[in-house]
Amino acid sequence: MKSKKSQLYIFSVLVLTIVAAAVIISSSRIAKPQSTSSSLANNYALESVQTVNNALYNNQNPWSALKNFNNEFTVFASTKSSDFKSVQILTYNNSIYLNNKLSKTISVVVGNQSATLISDQEQTFNNAKNVLVNYENSAYSFKINRQVQVHSLMIINSQNQKSVYLS
Repeated sequence: MKSKKSQLYIFSVLVLTIVAAAVIISSSRIAKPQSTSSSLANNYALESVQTVNNALYNNQNPWSALKNFNNEFTVFASTKSSDFKSVQILTYNNSIYLNNKLSKTISVVVGNQSATLISDQEQTFNNAKNVLVNYENSAYSFKINRQVQVHSLMIINSQNQKSVYLS
C-alpha cells in the first residue's frame, strides 16, 4: 500500500510543478510597449473627459476648462518629444463648441451648418447629431448622442511619424 501512496504523492507533486511552471511562464511575458503617440492620445482622451466632468461638478465652465486643459496638455506632449495638435469638440447646453488647435485650416459640417476654421479659431454651433471635420483631404466623423460629450481629433508627430487619433 505504501507504494500506491508514494505514487500518488509523486503524481501530485508533478501536477503541481507543471501548474506552477505554467503560471510563472505566462506571467513573465513582456508586454509590447505602447508608442509615445498612442499613449499620449489615450491619456488625452481620458483626461479631457475628466476635465469636463470636474468642471461640471464644480459649477465651472466646461468649455473654458477643456481649452485650458488642451493648452496644458500640448506643453506636456512637447516634453515627450511630440508635436500635439487637436480639434476639440464639446457638446453642452444644446450647443456644440469646436476649437481648431491644428496648425492648418479645417472645414466643418455640424448638422446643416458649415464653417471654415483657421488655426486657433473656435466657433459655437446649434446642437446636431453629427460633426464632420475635414482636414488635409480626409474627413473625420463624430456622432453626437448625449447632452454632454467630448470628442477630439488628435494629430501627433513623434519621431518623424504622423499619427491621427479620434476620441
